[in-house]
Amino acid sequence: MIYLKSALAGLGGSILALFLLAVVFVVLNILNANKSGMVGISVIGPLPILVIVLGFALGFYLVFRNSN
Repeated sequence: MIYLKSALAGLGGSILALFLLAVVFVVLNILNANKSGMVGISVIGPLPILVIVLGFALGFYLVFRNSN
C-alpha cells in the first residue's frame, strides 16, 4: 500500500511539475513576444521529459520517506 500511495504521489508530482514548466514557458514567451507574433511551446523534447521524471522521483521519495 505504501508503494501505491508513493506512486500516486509521484504521478501527481510529475503532473504538477509539467504544469509549472508550461506556466513558466508561457510567461517567458509572452514577455519576449512581439505584438504581431504567435507564441508556441514544444512539448516533446528532453526538458519536459526530465521535468516529468524529476517530479515523479521527488513526489515518490517524499511520500515513501514520510511513510516509514
